[in-house]
Amino acid sequence: MKIVEPQKHMVQGLGATLAVACATALLVGVDVSATTAGLAFLTLVVGFATLVGYRLSLYVALAGAAAFDFFFLPPLHTFRLAGTEQWIAMVSFVLSSVVVSRVAERARQQKVQAEQRRAEVEQLYALGQQMMLFGTPNNC
Repeated sequence: MKIVEPQKHMVQGLGATLAVACATALLVGVDVSATTAGLAFLTLVVGFATLVGYRLSLYVALAGAAAFDFFFLPPLHTFRLAGTEQWIAMVSFVLSSVVVSRVAERARQQKVQAEQRRAEVEQLYALGQQMMLFGTPNNC
């Protein structure tokens, strides 16, 4: 059974949501610091940017930012940021997530382009081998 494009995006979005929820539950359960949680969420963003793409990694970054704010930045269990330090932490997390997402997406695109170029070079090599074996036609 082939998954069509809208279903694929829904499944990926559900997977991203579950990944953020599981990471949040794990981090809260282990009682880590805000710095550790921020790095863990950033790593999650990098993983999604590398594997799936920019849009989904931005979704993970926003969901991670909401979880980061709600569970790890004082005042806890609110979406309010109290103080300059919390604002700096949140803005740093969001900006880092966006930048890392773009860098990972670019690396992923370069990988795809490199694979395409490799395939083209292999085709040219095979064509060159055939031309050497059979000679070039007189009308070329």
